[in-house]
Amino acid sequence: MEKIYDFHIHQAGNDIAPNLLIEQMEAAGVYGGSIFSVPPASFGKTTQVGSGNSLEERLEGILNYTKDYPERLFPVLWVHPDEPDVEKGVREAAKSGIVGFKVICNNFFVYEDKSMRMLEAIAETGLPVAFHTGILWDKSVSGLFGKPLNWEKLLEIPNIRFSVAHCSWPWIDECIGLYSKFLSLANNPDFTPEIFLDLTPGTPISYRDELLQKIVNSGFDVFHNMLYGTDCNTGSYASAWAKKWIDTDSAIFDKYGVSKEDQRRVFHDNFLRFWHLSDEQYRYKPVKSDGT
Repeated sequence: MEKIYDFHIHQAGNDIAPNLLIEQMEAAGVYGGSIFSVPPASFGKTTQVGSGNSLEERLEGILNYTKDYPERLFPVLWVHPDEPDVEKGVREAAKSGIVGFKVICNNFFVYEDKSMRMLEAIAETGLPVAFHTGILWDKSVSGLFGKPLNWEKLLEIPNIRFSVAHCSWPWIDECIGLYSKFLSLANNPDFTPEIFLDLTPGTPISYRDELLQKIVNSGFDVFHNMLYGTDCNTGSYASAWAKKWIDTDSAIFDKYGVSKEDQRRVFHDNFLRFWHLSDEQYRYKPVKSDGT
């Protein structure tokens, strides 16, 4: 298999040195990954992740953390629509060397006007955005913000490329349905939004086989738009956890006859394409009129 990339790593705030992170990733068989900055101040009060700080501080922090490993650690800026002048901040951050943005809808719906304005600004930069979807293990009542059908509204944003984390567990069927709707609209050559399925658990082990068999046996064009991730963090990369999910997912893929070429896409190629780190161009095949 090609080098494995972890799509979903959080900057912890109490980070180990980047070289030690790389060592721990290598112990899991992971070559590199995208690192989400610590959360915005407008988010941090409702979560146990990080402490929250200004956009400028987060941007400086994630760029400094990843700068010595530009081919292995890729900086992603976490943003929130309640931040002051967030659209301006997004446009400026896009010029800094980040590969994209991270958003968690913890106290707002993704389709609210303030969120859509921020996402339109992100799409205009040409950079992608990684979303949390599904239940959120935070300190507040936030679950309904993460239901995947809320993301239907993004079909109205030209050129947006986005991922939905955890395949929206526990709403995995709804997530696959959302994905299929974006494929159905791809019949129109002017339809430009693109959705990726971030396989990061999330999904409990007892649901893992069900999730992956539903995706790979759906008949939809999925193998160019699935991403491996762990939800590990830079405080200490959980090597055994990461390796467990590589082995688990690989075994399930083998069970359902997924080719090694398609498995390579999940663990390697799609990461590079999502973040615009490769020259690969792909337009997913639309759902046919008979639903297949």
